[in-house]
Amino acid sequence: MKKLFLFLIPLTVIMLCNSCKEECDDATNPECPNYVEPVVVDPCAGSHEVSAEFTIEQKVGTSPANAYFIETTGASCRLSSDAGTSDIRLYGRQDGLNYKWIIGADTIYEREYIFRFSNEFAGGIYPIKLIVSGEIDSLCFPNDNGMDTVIKYLPVVDFLDNPILGTYKIAWDSAPQDSFDVKISSHIQQIVYYDVFAHNFSNLGSIEDSCYMDVTALTYKYLGVKTDQGNNLNCRRVRGYFWLNTDNSFEAQYDLDIDPSESIGHINMQPFHAKGRRIN
Repeated sequence: MKKLFLFLIPLTVIMLCNSCKEECDDATNPECPNYVEPVVVDPCAGSHEVSAEFTIEQKVGTSPANAYFIETTGASCRLSSDAGTSDIRLYGRQDGLNYKWIIGADTIYEREYIFRFSNEFAGGIYPIKLIVSGEIDSLCFPNDNGMDTVIKYLPVVDFLDNPILGTYKIAWDSAPQDSFDVKISSHIQQIVYYDVFAHNFSNLGSIEDSCYMDVTALTYKYLGVKTDQGNNLNCRRVRGYFWLNTDNSFEAQYDLDIDPSESIGHINMQPFHAKGRRIN
């Protein structure tokens, strides 16, 4: 009986220890199975050095009702010889600072500034300078002096000199191996207005054939167009946007009427996305 008692003592201890392990549910105890590593909070998360980075945008659209701004690296004059550019908007990216814009002889002390270039500035490249100062975070950025300056150089072009005009070799995403040539061109009509043409975006004709386009959006290296012409294989209805990327590759997102023989009340528009490169 004594031997049996001595045997039961260690067995009981083992069972009690196992029971302790099973009942451990302290999420802060590394020995417990449900232990959760504590989240280390970065005291500098969301903190930034004082920065004068800013965006440049140009207003596009054909009327006040559908006008909007898009970011750009330049400005294009509109399609009338006396119109100049549409609105150019400068905007400091960091809030809560003291702002000082220097544009030519003008100095502006607002975070946002809207202005226009007249046509006499077309063909030039103009410095846009922003100087800012503000409160620093000495804990996260001990070397920040609370001031920063950024200068960007803005080309202003007449529409006939807009880099979006040209000849490109492109391919639809749906047929990446089947490339074809397209062209965007323009010429002056009646001295004042420019006609814009899109060539062969249906991939059915020659780039010598052209379709007159209504411009819906315009800025530097960017063009929005539409045409409601139909019943002509070379002038299928096209609505969309063409632009040059930062590496100057060409890209287009547009809808194309795939059955132009139908009446205008039965337009069958299909989306196409294309990429390509300039060949002329």
